[in-house]
Amino acid sequence: MIRKLTLFILLGVYQIHTINYYPFFYRTKPFTDEPRFSKDGLTSFHPFVRGGHATCGYDGCKNHVNPLAIYGCENIYALAKGVPASTLNCNPDGFINTLWEETPAQCNFGKVKVNGKMGMSELFLPLTQNLKHGFFVSLTIPIQHVGISNVTFCDQTTQASTGSEINYIQWQAFINELYQNLAPYGTFAGNTSTSGLGDVQLYGGWTYNYEETKHLDFIDFTIALGLNLPTGSPSKACLPWQLPLGYDNHLGIPIFGTISFGIFDWLTLGLQSGAIWFKDRTRIMPLKTAAEQSGWIRLAHDYANVNKGTIWHVDGYVKADHLVGGFSFIFGFSHDHANQTCVKPCNTYLYNATIVNSEERYLPWTMTSFHFVLDYDFANFKHPNAPRLGFTIDKSMTGERSFDTAIFGSYIGIDIEWRF
Repeated sequence: MIRKLTLFILLGVYQIHTINYYPFFYRTKPFTDEPRFSKDGLTSFHPFVRGGHATCGYDGCKNHVNPLAIYGCENIYALAKGVPASTLNCNPDGFINTLWEETPAQCNFGKVKVNGKMGMSELFLPLTQNLKHGFFVSLTIPIQHVGISNVTFCDQTTQASTGSEINYIQWQAFINELYQNLAPYGTFAGNTSTSGLGDVQLYGGWTYNYEETKHLDFIDFTIALGLNLPTGSPSKACLPWQLPLGYDNHLGIPIFGTISFGIFDWLTLGLQSGAIWFKDRTRIMPLKTAAEQSGWIRLAHDYANVNKGTIWHVDGYVKADHLVGGFSFIFGFSHDHANQTCVKPCNTYLYNATIVNSEERYLPWTMTSFHFVLDYDFANFKHPNAPRLGFTIDKSMTGERSFDTAIFGSYIGIDIEWRF
């Protein structure tokens, strides 16, 4: 009876969240999974909802800045430099078309700081089915919303920085109507909002639970390989601050392994590591046309082959298992790192690949986060299929070229054993 009761408890606490792997530079990912319980025929359905926001971010030097300033100020002075004539001809009398040819008095001329706020919410619908001999399959369907709001422009230009060649009154008039003045070029630098299906993930894996140990309670291990299907809406080149719901229509191949050790009948120590590789894709991209350009806004939008950088992660956690009645607590840390993305313009006559790839947004980004999970397990010997409820906090602590997000969530876990 004690062995059966232990088994039912394990069924209730071994699956935390989903088997998804969704790191993005603009939001902290959920706490990663513990090793899966290897019981044949076990079905797990764990709907998970969470939401949060970011009012700060980290630039390339790890400084705390506004989320829309992680790539530096917008250099409007050089915005039209090197841009193809076909784009500039959309607004042939535009004030900035030839502005870069003039010589300002000081280097801060034309620098515009952008402020804004990111808000997001998401619903994960994960379903995992154990087969035999420790093998399992998993499907995760995400429904997401992400938006940038409260976009404002703060001009760093002073009249003294203008110089004699540039009309300061014209400059002020242009900046005061920046959104309207950029629209003729096909660039819309305002609030954005995107909702819909994210990238669906499929996994297959193998898990093993070993309990024949002398000094430990157990050693559990899981490894999984999957497909990240490009079902999420990509960002559009004409919307500088639109954030994608997935990985911009890149097919991904994620892999991860996780191991945990149980000690003292109540304490679990765990470690997970993994990576996701992406298939190259040709799509319309915002392209940098001059070395002086910075920030998010680009006037040139054209086809390019994108070799998206691999994202890898390592996570560790400590779990107090059923410490008070059905309550369990998890404290975890994670580190995500994305390698540099390489962009090859299809038209090498109009675009210099070296200048294009000097874009700050294509450089590596990192995020180190803290995770807290409070879980209550209703399962017992009499009601082995009772659900589990949980509350989560995911908070970034530091990073490079990433947002500082605070995200709160909750989930319900249902585990049912089927006889094959």
